[in-house]
Amino acid sequence: MKKAIIIFASIFVSFVSFAQGGFGIEVNVDPFGTNQSILPTNGLKLRYFPIERLAVRGTFNFSMSSATNHYIVSAVEYEEKRNITNFGVVPGIEYHLVKFEKGAVYAGVECGFAIQNASYKGTNDNDNSMIGVTGYDNNENYSNTTLNMGVFTGVDYYLTKNLYVGAELGLRYNSAKNKNIVTESIDYGGQLTKYVYEKHPKSERLGFVPTLRFGWTF
Repeated sequence: MKKAIIIFASIFVSFVSFAQGGFGIEVNVDPFGTNQSILPTNGLKLRYFPIERLAVRGTFNFSMSSATNHYIVSAVEYEEKRNITNFGVVPGIEYHLVKFEKGAVYAGVECGFAIQNASYKGTNDNDNSMIGVTGYDNNENYSNTTLNMGVFTGVDYYLTKNLYVGAELGLRYNSAKNKNIVTESIDYGGQLTKYVYEKHPKSERLGFVPTLRFGWTF
């Protein structure tokens, strides 16, 4: 995860250094999504025009969520902790088919990946027993790697010389494969037990995704 963030930061700096008037940065909002991003968006996007009508772009998404639950059973206090972290990068290209005075209509393709890490830990204050799980948060969320691909079309409209808004509709496909689930438990006697579940089911999804865009060009 840390290595992926460093790579993205390096790409971002390179874009800023290279771009001369054709560089843009924007946030994408999914009006019907349920993402848990640190921003209320569906990603941070960079866009650069090497030529007038053709743009290369990359979407970066990072989110973290955690939850702690305490409950008491027969005078024993239990604690559960769940953590989920997501990181994704989706590069693409877009071609501006029609340009008008304050905007353009475009279409394009994109392909990238996303990584999700999930974990769970349960303890109690009576005998100090513990169960720890990596690869699953005990609430239907799994650690996985996802391939994302899509085609899209959209429109930009410039409110000022640099500030623009837009809308995009994409037909997107993703395929997710789960990672190993590793369970470690310590009983009241201090005995450690470890189990690795290696089955990797794959899930696939294809559907239309609408997006609102808010951006700034330099």
